Amino acid sequence: MFRLDVLQNQWVILAMAGGLGLMGLVLLMYMALWRARGRVPWILIVIWAAMAVYAVGYVTIQAQRPPNW
Repeated sequence: MFRLDVLQNQWVILAMAGGLGLMGLVLLMYMALWRARGRVPWILIVIWAAMAVYAVGYVTIQAQRPPNW
């Protein structure tokens, strides 16, 4: 049961951090558009893409290595 609790906590932390990161990116994008710049800064696009790649990679790696119980 301990491994399941750890796995659930990992998912909760990943979901909370990802949600907070996406909320921050949306806020920054909104501020960039509100100031009438007209385009989103490239660093925000890179960060969002890195978060998406990390999420897909993490899920794939965890699916390939199931817990040994």
